[in-house]
Amino acid sequence: MWKDIEDRIAENEIEKPNARRHALLAVIRDSGFRPNGGATKYMVGFTYGPEVTIIWELTGQARNFFVAPKWRDAIERARLEYEGKPFIQGVKDGGRHSGLNRPWSFPESDCLCVKINEPQDIRVLLAALGNKDSEPNEDFSRRNIEAAMDAFDRYRQNGDHVDIFGHFGDPRDYWVRSTRERGSRVPNQASCGLHPEENRTERWLGAENGCSCPAA
Repeated sequence: MWKDIEDRIAENEIEKPNARRHALLAVIRDSGFRPNGGATKYMVGFTYGPEVTIIWELTGQARNFFVAPKWRDAIERARLEYEGKPFIQGVKDGGRHSGLNRPWSFPESDCLCVKINEPQDIRVLLAALGNKDSEPNEDFSRRNIEAAMDAFDRYRQNGDHVDIFGHFGDPRDYWVRSTRERGSRVPNQASCGLHPEENRTERWLGAENGCSCPAA
């Protein structure tokens, strides 16, 4: 079945060469994808694990990957660009590419179109779809980090959580970048105290969470 996909890529390369197709295919083959038997000139299908269907559109920039809408929250947490592709009843092909309506795709069902710009984005997508080995820790989500920073702001204003934040002293040697407007423009890392992890690294507050932090 891999040959069917390679043949479809070759057809598209004749019409409009794009090195991204082969770069993405190399990562796909090494990432646990399995062809699901679906392959048209412009769309090919995969499964990942026991319950994930992924459709790859080969045309143009070959950056569109389609998944079920139940993964919306996970994709948002991974900060991948996406848009909805609903199936519209009464409209030809549901108002979208006919390949999305094949039995091996999302027939008469809504789906999401995830934009994959670089090969490494494939691994980010797989983490969002349930790869536990590489899935970002939910404890370090942007929501939780912002909540910790809110708590530190309350500590500075009225002394809340002094048992935690009182041990940090002046946090001028560390910083966290908030994605929200805050009264104090002086960044701090004291809010890390709300999290039990002792080993706080740059990856811990990586770009995927909308915050940054040097190793502590």
